[in-house]
This record gives sequence, C-alpha cells and structure tokens, in this order.
Amino acid sequence: MNLIKAFRNKSWIKLSGLVSGFALIFLFAWIILPASAAGIEANREISAGTVNPGESFVITVHIITDQDIESLTLDENLPEGWQVSEWENNGAVFQETSTFKASTLEWIWVENLSAGEERKVVYNVTVPSSYEPGNFTLSGRISAYSVSAVPVEGFSEVTVTSSPPEANFSAVPLLGPAPLIVQFTDLSTFNPDSWKWDFDGNGNIDSNERNPVYTYESPGTYTVILKATNNKYRNITQTKAGYITVTEGTSSYESSGGSGGNGGGGGSGGGGGGSVSPESTSNVELKEISSEQVFKEVHTCFTFKGETNEIVSVEFDPKKNFGKITAIVEMLKNTSSIVKEPAPGTVYRNINIWVGNSGFSSQ
Repeated sequence: MNLIKAFRNKSWIKLSGLVSGFALIFLFAWIILPASAAGIEANREISAGTVNPGESFVITVHIITDQDIESLTLDENLPEGWQVSEWENNGAVFQETSTFKASTLEWIWVENLSAGEERKVVYNVTVPSSYEPGNFTLSGRISAYSVSAVPVEGFSEVTVTSSPPEANFSAVPLLGPAPLIVQFTDLSTFNPDSWKWDFDGNGNIDSNERNPVYTYESPGTYTVILKATNNKYRNITQTKAGYITVTEGTSSYESSGGSGGNGGGGGSGGGGGGSVSPESTSNVELKEISSEQVFKEVHTCFTFKGETNEIVSVEFDPKKNFGKITAIVEMLKNTSSIVKEPAPGTVYRNINIWVGNSGFSSQ
C-alpha cells in the first residue's frame, strides 16, 4: 500500500511539473507572438524606397483587429527633420507637427473598434533638401487599452540619394521677329531658391524671377545664362550660346477662326517670317515649334511630334521666297482667346497654328 501511494505521489508530481511547463511555454509564446496574434495587426507601405533630398513620398499604414479594441494608438518614428503632412486619418486624432524628432507622430482612435474592423492612415513625408544621402529606417508600433504594443510590420527602409545638381531652363519661342516676347522656365534639379538671369550674355542680371518673361527689342542672336542657387549648392550655372534668334519684322498677325463639324476643331492661323503667338499662355496646354527654309514654288513641310499632339505636319506651296521661318502649333485648353466666338458644331480640339507673320497662300 505504501508503495502504491508513493507511486501515485510521484505521478502527481510529474503531472504537476508537466502542467507548469506547458503554462510557461504558453506564456512565453504569448509574449513573442506577432501583432496579429496580440489582437492587432499593422502593416506599412511606402510609395518610393529611393528619393532625392527635397522630394516627397507617401506612407500608408493598414491596421486590422481580431478582437474588440479600445483606445487604438499608432506611433510612427521617422528621422529627425523629415516633414509630415497628414492625408487620411480615418477618424483618428493626430498629434500635429511639421518638423519633428523620433517618437512624436501619434494617431489615437477615441471610439472603440469591433473585431475584424480595419483602419488606414496615409501621410506624406518630405525629405529636407539639405539632407545628406544615406539609408534611413522607419519604425512604428500599434497598441490599445489592455493590449501590449507590437511593431508595425512591412516596409521600413528609405534610401536618400543625390543626383548631381544641374541648372537648366527652357524657352518659348526660340526664334521670331522683333520685338520677341520669350517665356523662360526654370528646370533646375536641385530646388534652387534664387535665380539670376542674363538674357543677352552681356554679364548683367536681367531678372531674379524663377520663370521670367523677357522681350527682345532688336534683331540678333542671343546667349542666355542662368545662375541658380540654394543653401547647399551655390552658383550652379547653365549657359546656352546662341539660344534665342530675333529676326527683323513686326509682330502682325493674320488669323482666321477654324471651323469644326463632327470631329472637327477650332483654331487660328497666321503666316510668314519668324512666328510669335499672341495666345494667352494660361490657355495653352502644349506648344511645339518647327523651323524650315521656305522657297518659291518648293513644297514646304513643317513636321511635329505626332505622338504628343494631334498635328503631325503643316504643308503648303509658297509663291515667293521667305528664307527660314518658324511654325508654331498650340494645343489649347479652351476656345482661343483671340477669336470672337467658339467654332460652330462639335469641336474635337481647339488649336492655333502660326506660320511666320506675313501670310502664305498656295492659290
């Protein structure tokens, strides 16, 4: 009997130890379980893994619960100085900040969430233009009342790179009769904050605007120089020699309102010499320029990039010599600002076509 009792006691001790071991294993597993097993799951998406200083990208965090949740809280940590603007909070209260240090982005949902409900946070991040290149880590955590915080899964790495800074610009038109009004556009790649334009290559600063308009009063060929600057890169210069050509002549226009039937379009036209458009720039969606030599009774064809606009070519047979002239095609947003009324019928597209300024005819 004593032997049986002893055996039973030993079995009870072994069984108790086994139960205790299972309890410890369960507790340990609960501690290290991922976000979804803790009642909340959060996953981060990044719109761009590589950006240049001064550029922006979008972060989206998807959150889903598998149990009833109170006081859901999302914290996101980004590198110091990165600027944030909120896009979609999905009902959360956001701790507002524009320039921050780590551990200061926070979204809190006041209302309770039921099991299976989802939430989404979307915010825009801008890397300061002065930031040095490198690899940077984003981190975050999701938590709730009586639910321990767990990390946000998904993408977390952003690479900041830096392309060689370049000052650059474009201009429209590049050729035309005096006085020639030219629109310049800054295309510099390093986010400059100041500009110095020299429109005639004489060493004098003619404008400090970013996208200036300049009038060339006299015929000639002009070199244009742009010197762009910001706090990080100073005095990066772009020089385009012989960039603008101004010919003799006056800016008189002969225009005719284009008519359109079914599938037709509205437009204006002109001809002869260098060409400049009087159309309002705010109404021009796309402009293309083509230059050709025009000789008496020689068929002339101005070609354009057909894949970017509806006009592939402009052709005619001139009755006299004109030398080199310019043709301009303008795809308009609305009816031309230089016609009295829209074209009748169904208008497919409003356009302007300018060929020089003195008029052509093949009749």
